[in-house]
Amino acid sequence: MIEGTEYQLRVRAVNSVGIGEASPASIPFTPLAPCSEPTGFKVSMATDDSLELTWFPPLEIGAAGLDGYLLEQQLVGGEEKWSPMQSAGGLLPSSTTKILLDKLVTGKKYRFRLAAINKAGSSGFSEIGPVVCAAVVEEAKIVLPRHLLKPVKVKVGSKLHVNVPYQGRPKPQLTWTKEGKALEDNVAVRNSLDSSVLFIRKAERWDSGMYELQLKVGDDVVDSKVEVAVIDIPSKPRQVKLIEVVGNSASLKWEEPNDSGNTEILGYIVEKRDARSDDWYVVYDKLRHKQCQVSDLVLGNTYFFRVRAFNEVGTGEPNGTKDSANIPKEKTVYKKPDYAPMDFRMKPEFTQVLNGRRIVENYNGTLSCALKCNPRPKIKWFKNKIEIIDNPKYKMTQSMGIVQLEIRRARAGDAGNYTVTAINELGEASCSAEVTVKELKSQG
Repeated sequence: MIEGTEYQLRVRAVNSVGIGEASPASIPFTPLAPCSEPTGFKVSMATDDSLELTWFPPLEIGAAGLDGYLLEQQLVGGEEKWSPMQSAGGLLPSSTTKILLDKLVTGKKYRFRLAAINKAGSSGFSEIGPVVCAAVVEEAKIVLPRHLLKPVKVKVGSKLHVNVPYQGRPKPQLTWTKEGKALEDNVAVRNSLDSSVLFIRKAERWDSGMYELQLKVGDDVVDSKVEVAVIDIPSKPRQVKLIEVVGNSASLKWEEPNDSGNTEILGYIVEKRDARSDDWYVVYDKLRHKQCQVSDLVLGNTYFFRVRAFNEVGTGEPNGTKDSANIPKEKTVYKKPDYAPMDFRMKPEFTQVLNGRRIVENYNGTLSCALKCNPRPKIKWFKNKIEIIDNPKYKMTQSMGIVQLEIRRARAGDAGNYTVTAINELGEASCSAEVTVKELKSQG
């Protein structure tokens, strides 16, 4: 059928014989069709609480014309159902191609759809969305600085200042909680356009915990956590005991404090005091273990001991031993031990033998060697196997194991083989060396 053309209908029955008479003609009628969907449907303007929607008429309207438009909206994240924007049964006029929707919720996301209506029914829908109701849209995001990725430590009584940058448009809703609960009255929050500050003027131990910042922009929600540790000096070490006293040493042992101050125990300080004095003296200042031995105590004195724990904040209160350490003063009698007599005698032995020498004529030269022996040996010198006796040409010396023979104003006849012999009651030893005399040539 052709839309807009008037038609009448009649009916004939057909069997094996043929076609029967036609029925009377129907009342004249004209076929009608719905319009095509509106085109160019979009958001043309947005503020923090309103949206302006615009569109173009359908490309195909047909014989039935255009009676108006049906506009529906859906709130994203809500019941997910479509609701008409006009009163029940009403339509937007066919001449309308834009509409301003106000009193919307800032930051919320919406979907819209628009259909053209005529006598034949509704066209298909043109749909847009999700659309955020905001003049400026920026993704919600919390940017934690690097130092906030680890626990924030602050001393008891000090100020706590945690600055968390964020971004998001339209203006986000910021909520701080601690361990899932509302903040205490002593915790203040200061918000600006791009950061939120958690502030405590005088931090106490109970302010420690996990703080969470929730950032809500419309339907977008992001959160981030910051751990806060309010730290203090540690309490006293427990069970400080004197284990035993051996000689002039005392052994101590203890247990770690009940309260570490909310941070790591770095070590212990051990002190001692003489019972006759009120002054304490440090024995160990950085002890990692929970036991120690105190040495070099004075015999006959009585001592008390105490231990302190320390962390990055400072040193805690001391806890002392209940028992004192009495260092006994024993009388000792020295008895000289009996040792077998030792024989230190030894026969001569050269540790450094004679070395050959080359002496310039008319100059002195010395032969030297070293030996060890006990008792002191008798030294004899030989030249070419003839013993040197009382010859002023030669000077013989022996001192501290060094034996020397000095040849004075050497001549060619002083060249030869020299031998030194050391003799004592246990034996003898000899060594030899060659001596040559170089002729001194006259100049000119």
